[in-house]
Amino acid sequence: IAGDRLHRPAGEPEPHRVVLGNDHPLERLLNEGAVLFLAGAQLLFGLLQSIELFAPQVPGAGDVAGLLGQARPGGAHWAVAAGKRGFDIAGALLGLAAGSVLFPLIALAIKLDSPGPVLFRQLRIGRSLPDRVELFWMIKFRTMRQDAEKVTGAVWAQKEDPRITRVGRFMRKTRLDELPQLWNVLRGDMSLIGPRPERPGFYQKLERAIPYFAERTYGLRPGITGLAQVCQGYDRDIEDVRSKVSYDHAYAIALSRPGAWMAMDGEILWRTAGVMVGMRGQ
Repeated sequence: IAGDRLHRPAGEPEPHRVVLGNDHPLERLLNEGAVLFLAGAQLLFGLLQSIELFAPQVPGAGDVAGLLGQARPGGAHWAVAAGKRGFDIAGALLGLAAGSVLFPLIALAIKLDSPGPVLFRQLRIGRSLPDRVELFWMIKFRTMRQDAEKVTGAVWAQKEDPRITRVGRFMRKTRLDELPQLWNVLRGDMSLIGPRPERPGFYQKLERAIPYFAERTYGLRPGITGLAQVCQGYDRDIEDVRSKVSYDHAYAIALSRPGAWMAMDGEILWRTAGVMVGMRGQ
């Protein structure tokens, strides 16, 4: 909104996307928007998509992908990269030690409830780096029937999904199925907090359909929990993923400043605890 007037993009009789602009540099707008992540995440990603289409009409618009790259750990502030990895290692060790009491009980419940292995391994997309995209095997407690995708192949989980076992439904609601991923965090495949890792079978489709989808994990490890996970939950279709990407970018941009990162992670951990205790997982 320049002045107090909403300007219509040139050549567009009925604009389908609103472009917001003012006299401040775009990088400052994005960083400030990331701090107000609860109210501004959707607006932030809408702004990014608008800049992609109407960059000449937005004052201060430049290389948005470059700005997103600068917001990742190692690209903006060394303290964020070091602090985040140190927090991951300490948190993973503490979580594995505390969870060692629960692991045998969960394993027994899974075996008694349905045939199949206790643990479930699935190939996921990790960090995007300048020269490669990392792949890793994500580990979690099995929550679905052993033959869940034998006929259908890779598909998103649905509400009241019949493939989910009784014990699996409880674990998903409390997020206990995610506990083995602490090992992924310790190995360096994942972070405690970050974007949700996607499956390779969905990746190309999502990258074609959603602007800036690939940039969400540039230099950033995927997380067990994250802003998108606590605000929205599991993905059921491509529109859910489209909405989540806005939260992922808001989180990544907050990592450009140590103070914003600590405030963001503290809020996400608090909300994650609320989801687990309140059994609001999906």
